[in-house]
Amino acid sequence: IINSIDKTCQYDYSIVGVTDDSFSMSGLTDELIIFEPTTTGQFTLTINEICNNQNKRTLLTNLYSKYIRRELSKLTDNDRTIFLNAMYTLWTVSTIDGQKLYGENYKSAQYFAIVHNDATGSPICDEFHSGSGFLNNHILLNSYFEQSLQLVNPKTALHYWEYVKDFDSDNFQKHQINQLDGGQWTEIMSSKYFGSN
Repeated sequence: IINSIDKTCQYDYSIVGVTDDSFSMSGLTDELIIFEPTTTGQFTLTINEICNNQNKRTLLTNLYSKYIRRELSKLTDNDRTIFLNAMYTLWTVSTIDGQKLYGENYKSAQYFAIVHNDATGSPICDEFHSGSGFLNNHILLNSYFEQSLQLVNPKTALHYWEYVKDFDSDNFQKHQINQLDGGQWTEIMSSKYFGSN
């Protein structure tokens, strides 16, 4: 159906997920269709070609909605705003208040800082940084942190900063000379991400 549009026919589209997310419309397939699910998972796309009031062809296929972690400098302005607003919430809304607003699985940034500090605080037994637990422990902590972010706004993910790419920049070389520059050697530490005050 997609490759052979008949302009004399009508096309009915529907996208149905396992939750309440769904979408439907009628028109021609050369129109741009935007569907923004609020959950991840599998969706079923159905396109019916209707010609002379009869269903001529049907396309049935699966679509998948997944979270994608992107490098911070590659985020759109809208994605960056959504991400930073969710981060701000984790920093300003306590675990107790957040659980009332976002559900029992919400945890504040302070909660994650305490978990990390408790696990690393003993010089005799650093459970997060010594040995083979380093990667596993941080991946686990990041996963829980991301879940809290997504409770605040399901359209975001725990994006990352590929800071190594900045090490070759002229600004980083200047930073090596003056490390009290407030992080201005990278856009990530600028007002674009942290505001102007």
